[in-house]
Amino acid sequence: MLLALAWRNIWRQPRRTWLSAAAVASTCAIVIFLPAMQLGSYRAMVNGSIGILDGAAQIQRQAYLAEPVMAASFELNPALQRELKLYLPHAILARRANGFALLSSGQRSFGAQLTGVEADKEPLFSSLPANIRQGRYLSPDASAATDEIVLGEGLAKNLRLNPGDRLTLLGAGREGALAVDSLRVVGIFASGLKPLDRQLAQMPLARFEQTFSMEGGIHALVVAGGEIELLPAYPAALRRYLASRDLALRDWQEMQPALFKAIKLDISSAMAMYLVLILVIVLSLLNTALMTVMERTREFGMMMALGVGPGLLGRLVWLESLLVMSLGIVAGLAIGAVVSYYYQQTGIRFEEAEAVFKQFGLDATLYPSLTWATLLLGPGCIVLCLALAGLYPVFRIRRLEIVSAMRAV
Repeated sequence: MLLALAWRNIWRQPRRTWLSAAAVASTCAIVIFLPAMQLGSYRAMVNGSIGILDGAAQIQRQAYLAEPVMAASFELNPALQRELKLYLPHAILARRANGFALLSSGQRSFGAQLTGVEADKEPLFSSLPANIRQGRYLSPDASAATDEIVLGEGLAKNLRLNPGDRLTLLGAGREGALAVDSLRVVGIFASGLKPLDRQLAQMPLARFEQTFSMEGGIHALVVAGGEIELLPAYPAALRRYLASRDLALRDWQEMQPALFKAIKLDISSAMAMYLVLILVIVLSLLNTALMTVMERTREFGMMMALGVGPGLLGRLVWLESLLVMSLGIVAGLAIGAVVSYYYQQTGIRFEEAEAVFKQFGLDATLYPSLTWATLLLGPGCIVLCLALAGLYPVFRIRRLEIVSAMRAV
Protein backbone atom coordinates (compact mmCIF):
# COMPACT_ATOMS: atom_id res chain seq x y z
CA MET A 1 0.00 0.00 0.00
CA LEU A 2 2.82 2.38 0.88
CA LEU A 3 4.49 1.65 -2.48
CA ALA A 4 1.26 2.35 -4.39
CA LEU A 5 0.77 5.60 -2.50
CA ALA A 6 4.37 6.69 -3.19
CA TRP A 7 3.96 5.85 -6.89
CA ARG A 8 0.79 7.96 -7.07
CA ASN A 9 2.47 10.87 -5.30
CA ILE A 10 5.44 11.16 -7.66
CA TRP A 11 3.03 11.65 -10.59
CA ARG A 12 1.27 14.54 -8.92
CA GLN A 13 4.03 16.64 -10.47
CA PRO A 14 4.89 14.67 -13.66
CA ARG A 15 7.16 17.35 -15.11
CA ARG A 16 9.30 17.42 -11.96
CA THR A 17 9.43 13.61 -11.88
CA TRP A 18 10.50 13.34 -15.51
CA LEU A 19 13.16 16.05 -15.16
CA SER A 20 14.59 14.45 -12.02
CA ALA A 21 14.61 10.99 -13.60
CA ALA A 22 16.21 12.40 -16.76
CA ALA A 23 18.97 14.03 -14.71
CA VAL A 24 19.70 10.71 -12.97
CA ALA A 25 19.53 8.80 -16.27
CA SER A 26 21.95 11.12 -18.06
CA THR A 27 24.43 11.02 -15.18
CA CYS A 28 24.14 7.25 -14.97
CA ALA A 29 24.74 6.85 -18.71
CA ILE A 30 27.77 9.15 -18.52
CA VAL A 31 29.38 7.22 -15.65
CA ILE A 32 28.90 4.01 -17.65
CA PHE A 33 30.10 5.16 -21.05
CA LEU A 34 33.09 7.29 -20.03
CA PRO A 35 34.72 4.62 -17.78
CA ALA A 36 34.11 2.06 -20.55
CA MET A 37 35.82 4.44 -22.97
CA GLN A 38 38.70 4.91 -20.54
CA LEU A 39 39.12 1.19 -20.04
CA GLY A 40 39.13 0.64 -23.79
CA SER A 41 41.76 3.34 -24.27
CA TYR A 42 43.91 1.79 -21.53
CA ARG A 43 43.73 -1.58 -23.24
CA ALA A 44 44.73 0.04 -26.53
CA MET A 45 47.65 1.82 -24.85
CA VAL A 46 48.88 -1.34 -23.15
CA ASN A 47 48.49 -3.50 -26.25
CA GLY A 48 50.08 -0.83 -28.41
CA SER A 49 53.01 -0.42 -26.06
CA ILE A 50 53.88 -3.98 -25.05
CA GLY A 51 52.38 -5.68 -28.10
CA ILE A 52 55.24 -4.30 -30.18
CA LEU A 53 58.00 -6.14 -28.39
CA ASP A 54 57.51 -7.01 -24.72
CA GLY A 55 54.68 -9.55 -24.68
CA ALA A 56 52.28 -10.08 -21.76
CA ALA A 57 55.14 -10.91 -19.37
CA GLN A 58 58.78 -11.94 -19.36
CA ILE A 59 60.88 -14.23 -17.22
CA GLN A 60 64.34 -12.77 -16.65
CA ARG A 61 67.21 -12.80 -14.22
CA GLN A 62 66.29 -10.74 -11.17
CA ALA A 63 69.05 -8.24 -11.86
CA TYR A 64 68.43 -7.98 -15.60
CA LEU A 65 65.79 -5.22 -15.55
CA ALA A 66 68.03 -2.90 -13.55
CA GLU A 67 71.22 -3.85 -15.43
CA PRO A 68 70.58 -5.56 -18.79
CA VAL A 69 74.05 -6.98 -19.44
CA MET A 70 74.94 -9.93 -21.65
CA ALA A 71 76.15 -11.99 -18.68
CA ALA A 72 72.70 -11.89 -16.99
CA SER A 73 71.44 -14.89 -18.95
CA PHE A 74 69.90 -18.23 -18.01
CA GLU A 75 69.12 -21.56 -19.65
CA LEU A 76 65.66 -22.95 -20.32
CA ASN A 77 66.37 -26.44 -19.02
CA PRO A 78 63.81 -29.31 -18.93
CA ALA A 79 63.10 -28.83 -15.19
CA LEU A 80 62.20 -25.17 -15.69
CA GLN A 81 60.08 -26.07 -18.73
CA ARG A 82 58.08 -28.60 -16.67
CA GLU A 83 57.37 -26.11 -13.90
CA LEU A 84 56.30 -23.40 -16.34
CA LYS A 85 54.01 -25.86 -18.12
CA LEU A 86 52.46 -26.73 -14.75
CA TYR A 87 51.79 -23.13 -13.70
CA LEU A 88 51.11 -21.67 -17.16
CA PRO A 89 49.44 -24.53 -19.07
CA HIS A 90 47.92 -22.38 -21.82
CA ALA A 91 50.77 -19.92 -22.26
CA ILE A 92 53.09 -19.79 -25.25
CA LEU A 93 56.74 -19.31 -24.32
CA ALA A 94 59.34 -17.86 -26.67
CA ARG A 95 63.05 -17.43 -26.01
CA ARG A 96 64.88 -14.19 -26.61
CA ALA A 97 68.40 -12.92 -26.32
CA ASN A 98 69.32 -9.24 -26.34
CA GLY A 99 72.48 -7.35 -27.05
CA PHE A 100 73.98 -4.19 -28.47
CA ALA A 101 76.16 -4.04 -31.54
CA LEU A 102 77.62 -1.70 -34.10
CA LEU A 103 76.07 -2.22 -37.54
CA SER A 104 78.11 -1.07 -40.53
CA SER A 105 77.39 -0.62 -44.21
CA GLY A 106 80.08 0.92 -46.36
CA GLN A 107 81.25 4.10 -44.63
CA ARG A 108 78.20 4.34 -42.33
CA SER A 109 77.97 2.79 -38.86
CA PHE A 110 75.26 3.02 -36.21
CA GLY A 111 74.70 1.41 -32.85
CA ALA A 112 71.68 -0.87 -32.58
CA GLN A 113 69.74 -2.91 -30.07
CA LEU A 114 69.91 -6.43 -31.44
CA THR A 115 67.41 -9.11 -30.45
CA GLY A 116 67.64 -12.81 -31.22
CA VAL A 117 64.13 -14.21 -31.67
CA GLU A 118 62.34 -17.44 -32.53
CA ALA A 119 60.84 -16.27 -35.80
CA ASP A 120 58.08 -18.89 -35.87
CA LYS A 121 56.67 -17.71 -32.49
CA GLU A 122 57.27 -13.98 -32.81
CA PRO A 123 53.97 -13.20 -34.65
CA LEU A 124 52.04 -14.63 -31.67
CA PHE A 125 52.89 -11.74 -29.35
CA SER A 126 54.67 -9.08 -31.39
CA SER A 127 53.26 -6.77 -34.05
CA LEU A 128 56.61 -6.33 -35.82
CA PRO A 129 56.22 -9.30 -38.23
CA ALA A 130 52.91 -7.81 -39.41
CA ASN A 131 54.46 -4.38 -39.94
CA ILE A 132 57.07 -5.24 -42.54
CA ARG A 133 57.24 -2.34 -45.01
CA GLN A 134 59.83 -3.79 -47.38
CA GLY A 135 60.90 -7.37 -47.99
CA ARG A 136 59.79 -10.04 -45.52
CA TYR A 137 60.23 -11.18 -41.94
CA LEU A 138 62.77 -13.75 -40.74
CA SER A 139 62.34 -17.32 -41.97
CA PRO A 140 60.24 -19.43 -39.55
CA ASP A 141 62.68 -22.34 -39.86
CA ALA A 142 65.79 -20.18 -39.39
CA SER A 143 68.90 -21.92 -38.04
CA ALA A 144 72.44 -20.93 -37.09
CA ALA A 145 73.31 -20.96 -40.79
CA THR A 146 70.56 -18.46 -41.63
CA ASP A 147 72.32 -15.11 -42.14
CA GLU A 148 69.16 -12.97 -42.00
CA ILE A 149 68.38 -9.73 -40.20
CA VAL A 150 65.44 -7.29 -40.21
CA LEU A 151 65.92 -3.61 -39.44
CA GLY A 152 63.76 -0.79 -38.18
CA GLU A 153 62.80 1.73 -40.82
CA GLY A 154 64.87 4.53 -39.29
CA LEU A 155 67.93 2.33 -38.81
CA ALA A 156 67.76 1.06 -42.40
CA LYS A 157 67.47 4.64 -43.64
CA ASN A 158 70.51 5.74 -41.62
CA LEU A 159 72.54 2.82 -42.94
CA ARG A 160 71.12 3.32 -46.47
CA LEU A 161 70.18 -0.33 -46.73
CA ASN A 162 67.43 -2.13 -48.61
CA PRO A 163 66.31 -5.76 -48.60
CA GLY A 164 69.03 -7.87 -50.19
CA ASP A 165 71.93 -5.68 -48.99
CA ARG A 166 74.51 -6.95 -46.51
CA LEU A 167 75.84 -5.40 -43.32
CA THR A 168 78.58 -6.12 -40.83
CA LEU A 169 77.88 -6.65 -37.12
CA LEU A 170 80.47 -5.89 -34.45
CA GLY A 171 79.79 -6.39 -30.76
CA ALA A 172 80.81 -8.13 -27.55
CA GLY A 173 79.77 -11.68 -26.63
CA ARG A 174 78.52 -12.97 -23.30
CA GLU A 175 81.99 -13.54 -21.88
CA GLY A 176 83.49 -10.44 -23.46
CA ALA A 177 84.66 -12.18 -26.63
CA LEU A 178 84.46 -10.33 -29.91
CA ALA A 179 81.21 -10.91 -31.82
CA VAL A 180 81.51 -10.40 -35.58
CA ASP A 181 79.10 -11.42 -38.30
CA SER A 182 77.97 -10.57 -41.80
CA LEU A 183 74.20 -10.60 -42.31
CA ARG A 184 71.78 -10.08 -45.17
CA VAL A 185 68.90 -7.64 -44.76
CA VAL A 186 65.68 -9.45 -45.65
CA GLY A 187 63.11 -6.95 -44.36
CA ILE A 188 62.45 -3.49 -42.98
CA PHE A 189 59.72 -2.94 -40.39
CA ALA A 190 57.90 0.12 -39.03
CA SER A 191 56.65 -0.30 -35.46
CA GLY A 192 54.99 3.12 -35.38
CA LEU A 193 57.49 4.37 -32.80
CA LYS A 194 60.26 6.25 -34.57
CA PRO A 195 62.79 6.09 -31.69
CA LEU A 196 62.42 2.30 -31.67
CA ASP A 197 62.70 2.05 -35.45
CA ARG A 198 65.99 3.97 -35.34
CA GLN A 199 67.71 1.46 -33.08
CA LEU A 200 66.08 -1.99 -33.24
CA ALA A 201 67.14 -4.98 -35.32
CA GLN A 202 66.18 -8.65 -35.08
CA MET A 203 67.95 -11.82 -36.17
CA PRO A 204 67.32 -15.55 -35.70
CA LEU A 205 67.98 -16.70 -32.13
CA ALA A 206 70.17 -19.60 -33.26
CA ARG A 207 72.40 -17.23 -35.24
CA PHE A 208 72.48 -14.77 -32.32
CA GLU A 209 73.61 -17.55 -29.93
CA GLN A 210 76.39 -18.53 -32.31
CA THR A 211 77.56 -14.96 -32.98
CA PHE A 212 77.51 -13.80 -29.35
CA SER A 213 78.71 -17.13 -27.84
CA MET A 214 75.58 -17.51 -25.70
CA GLU A 215 76.04 -21.30 -25.30
CA GLY A 216 72.30 -21.88 -24.91
CA GLY A 217 71.75 -18.88 -22.66
CA ILE A 218 68.87 -16.45 -23.13
CA HIS A 219 67.95 -13.14 -21.52
CA ALA A 220 64.17 -13.39 -21.55
CA LEU A 221 61.43 -15.93 -21.85
CA VAL A 222 58.44 -14.10 -23.28
CA VAL A 223 55.01 -15.23 -22.10
CA ALA A 224 52.08 -14.96 -24.48
CA GLY A 225 48.60 -16.40 -24.58
CA GLY A 226 45.16 -14.79 -24.59
CA GLU A 227 44.30 -11.14 -24.19
CA ILE A 228 46.66 -8.97 -22.18
CA GLU A 229 45.07 -8.16 -18.82
CA LEU A 230 45.28 -4.69 -17.31
CA LEU A 231 45.63 -6.28 -13.86
CA PRO A 232 47.54 -9.51 -14.51
CA ALA A 233 47.53 -12.18 -11.82
CA TYR A 234 50.15 -14.88 -12.00
CA PRO A 235 50.40 -17.66 -9.39
CA ALA A 236 52.34 -16.66 -6.29
CA ALA A 237 53.82 -20.16 -6.19
CA LEU A 238 55.33 -19.61 -9.65
CA ARG A 239 56.93 -16.35 -8.51
CA ARG A 240 58.40 -18.11 -5.45
CA TYR A 241 59.74 -20.95 -7.60
CA LEU A 242 61.38 -18.53 -10.01
CA ALA A 243 62.82 -16.47 -7.15
CA SER A 244 64.48 -19.62 -5.79
CA ARG A 245 66.31 -19.88 -9.12
CA ASP A 246 67.30 -16.19 -9.19
CA LEU A 247 64.62 -15.51 -11.81
CA ALA A 248 61.67 -13.10 -11.83
CA LEU A 249 58.36 -12.95 -13.66
CA ARG A 250 57.76 -9.40 -14.80
CA ASP A 251 54.37 -8.37 -16.14
CA TRP A 252 53.72 -5.28 -18.23
CA GLN A 253 53.38 -3.07 -15.14
CA GLU A 254 56.99 -3.79 -14.21
CA MET A 255 58.32 -3.58 -17.76
CA GLN A 256 56.46 -0.34 -18.50
CA PRO A 257 56.32 1.50 -15.15
CA ALA A 258 55.89 4.93 -16.78
CA LEU A 259 52.78 3.74 -18.65
CA PHE A 260 51.37 2.16 -15.48
CA LYS A 261 51.85 5.38 -13.51
CA ALA A 262 50.26 7.43 -16.30
CA ILE A 263 47.19 5.18 -16.27
CA LYS A 264 46.89 5.40 -12.48
CA LEU A 265 47.13 9.20 -12.64
CA ASP A 266 44.46 9.34 -15.32
CA ILE A 267 42.18 7.09 -13.26
CA SER A 268 42.62 9.34 -10.21
CA SER A 269 41.72 12.49 -12.14
CA ALA A 270 38.74 10.77 -13.77
CA MET A 271 37.48 9.54 -10.39
CA ALA A 272 37.54 13.10 -9.09
CA MET A 273 35.52 14.28 -12.09
CA TYR A 274 32.96 11.50 -11.65
CA LEU A 275 32.60 12.27 -7.94
CA VAL A 276 31.95 15.94 -8.70
CA LEU A 277 29.36 14.93 -11.30
CA ILE A 278 27.62 12.60 -8.84
CA LEU A 279 27.73 15.27 -6.12
CA VAL A 280 26.05 17.79 -8.43
CA ILE A 281 23.18 15.43 -9.26
CA VAL A 282 22.79 14.40 -5.61
CA LEU A 283 22.54 18.03 -4.46
CA SER A 284 20.09 18.81 -7.26
CA LEU A 285 17.77 15.96 -6.31
CA LEU A 286 18.15 16.73 -2.62
CA ASN A 287 17.02 20.26 -3.33
CA THR A 288 14.02 18.90 -5.25
CA ALA A 289 13.12 16.59 -2.35
CA LEU A 290 13.32 19.43 0.17
CA MET A 291 11.10 21.61 -2.03
CA THR A 292 8.60 18.76 -2.15
CA VAL A 293 8.58 18.51 1.64
CA MET A 294 8.11 22.27 2.03
CA GLU A 295 5.25 22.34 -0.49
CA ARG A 296 3.50 19.48 1.30
CA THR A 297 4.09 20.67 4.86
CA ARG A 298 0.38 21.51 5.34
CA GLU A 299 -0.57 18.09 3.94
CA PHE A 300 1.82 16.35 6.30
CA GLY A 301 0.46 18.34 9.27
CA MET A 302 -3.09 17.23 8.47
CA MET A 303 -2.02 13.61 8.10
CA MET A 304 -0.20 13.74 11.43
CA ALA A 305 -3.33 15.25 13.03
CA LEU A 306 -5.29 12.25 11.70
CA GLY A 307 -2.87 9.91 13.45
CA VAL A 308 -0.25 9.17 10.80
CA GLY A 309 3.14 8.98 12.50
CA PRO A 310 6.11 11.03 11.28
CA GLY A 311 8.07 7.81 10.80
CA LEU A 312 5.53 6.53 8.28
CA LEU A 313 5.51 9.88 6.47
CA GLY A 314 9.28 9.85 6.36
CA ARG A 315 9.35 6.37 4.84
CA LEU A 316 6.77 7.50 2.28
CA VAL A 317 8.86 10.47 1.18
CA TRP A 318 12.04 8.37 1.11
CA LEU A 319 10.26 5.75 -0.99
CA GLU A 320 9.13 8.45 -3.41
CA SER A 321 12.76 9.55 -3.81
CA LEU A 322 13.80 5.95 -4.43
CA LEU A 323 11.12 5.50 -7.09
CA VAL A 324 12.23 8.62 -8.98
CA MET A 325 15.84 7.48 -8.66
CA SER A 326 14.94 3.97 -9.87
CA LEU A 327 13.31 5.36 -13.00
CA GLY A 328 16.48 7.27 -13.80
CA ILE A 329 18.83 4.41 -12.92
CA VAL A 330 16.99 1.87 -15.08
CA ALA A 331 16.87 4.28 -18.02
CA GLY A 332 20.52 5.27 -17.52
CA LEU A 333 21.66 1.63 -17.33
CA ALA A 334 19.86 0.84 -20.55
CA ILE A 335 21.18 3.89 -22.40
CA GLY A 336 24.73 3.54 -21.11
CA ALA A 337 24.89 -0.20 -21.82
CA VAL A 338 23.43 0.08 -25.32
CA VAL A 339 25.66 2.99 -26.36
CA SER A 340 28.80 1.41 -24.87
CA TYR A 341 28.09 -1.97 -26.45
CA TYR A 342 27.39 -0.41 -29.84
CA TYR A 343 30.68 1.48 -29.91
CA GLN A 344 32.47 -1.54 -28.45
CA GLN A 345 31.53 -3.35 -31.66
CA THR A 346 32.00 -0.50 -34.16
CA GLY A 347 34.64 1.65 -32.46
CA ILE A 348 35.03 5.42 -32.40
CA ARG A 349 37.49 6.79 -34.92
CA PHE A 350 39.38 10.01 -34.18
CA GLU A 351 40.46 10.93 -37.70
CA GLU A 352 41.70 14.43 -36.80
CA ALA A 353 44.03 12.98 -34.16
CA GLU A 354 45.26 10.08 -36.29
CA ALA A 355 48.77 11.53 -36.57
CA VAL A 356 49.01 11.87 -32.78
CA PHE A 357 47.86 8.28 -32.26
CA LYS A 358 50.37 7.06 -34.85
CA GLN A 359 53.26 8.65 -32.94
CA PHE A 360 52.52 6.29 -30.06
CA GLY A 361 51.91 3.25 -32.22
CA LEU A 362 48.14 3.31 -31.62
CA ASP A 363 45.18 2.89 -33.91
CA ALA A 364 43.01 5.99 -34.24
CA THR A 365 39.92 3.83 -33.61
CA LEU A 366 39.15 3.25 -29.93
CA TYR A 367 36.78 0.59 -28.65
CA PRO A 368 35.01 1.08 -25.30
CA SER A 369 35.29 -1.91 -22.99
CA LEU A 370 31.95 -2.69 -21.33
CA THR A 371 32.46 -4.86 -18.26
CA TRP A 372 30.43 -5.57 -15.15
CA ALA A 373 32.64 -3.08 -13.29
CA THR A 374 32.07 -0.23 -15.76
CA LEU A 375 28.38 -1.09 -15.96
CA LEU A 376 27.60 -1.25 -12.24
CA LEU A 377 30.23 0.70 -10.30
CA GLY A 378 29.15 4.22 -11.31
CA PRO A 379 25.39 3.61 -11.05
CA GLY A 380 25.99 1.84 -7.72
CA CYS A 381 27.67 4.95 -6.33
CA ILE A 382 24.76 7.08 -7.56
CA VAL A 383 22.22 4.77 -5.88
CA LEU A 384 24.13 4.81 -2.60
CA CYS A 385 24.58 8.60 -2.54
CA LEU A 386 20.96 9.34 -3.51
CA ALA A 387 19.61 6.83 -0.99
CA LEU A 388 21.63 8.46 1.79
CA ALA A 389 20.75 11.99 0.64
CA GLY A 390 17.07 11.00 0.63
CA LEU A 391 17.22 10.48 4.38
CA TYR A 392 17.68 14.19 5.07
CA PRO A 393 14.07 15.15 4.17
CA VAL A 394 12.96 12.31 6.47
CA PHE A 395 14.69 14.02 9.40
CA ARG A 396 12.98 17.30 8.46
CA ILE A 397 9.58 15.58 8.60
CA ARG A 398 10.34 14.09 12.02
CA ARG A 399 10.90 17.62 13.37
CA LEU A 400 7.50 18.92 12.19
CA GLU A 401 4.98 20.09 14.79
CA ILE A 402 1.34 19.40 13.98
CA VAL A 403 -0.06 22.87 14.68
CA SER A 404 2.67 24.85 12.91
CA ALA A 405 2.63 22.41 9.98
CA MET A 406 -1.13 22.80 9.51
CA ARG A 407 -0.73 26.58 9.46
CA ALA A 408 2.00 26.46 6.81
CA VAL A 409 1.11 28.04 3.49
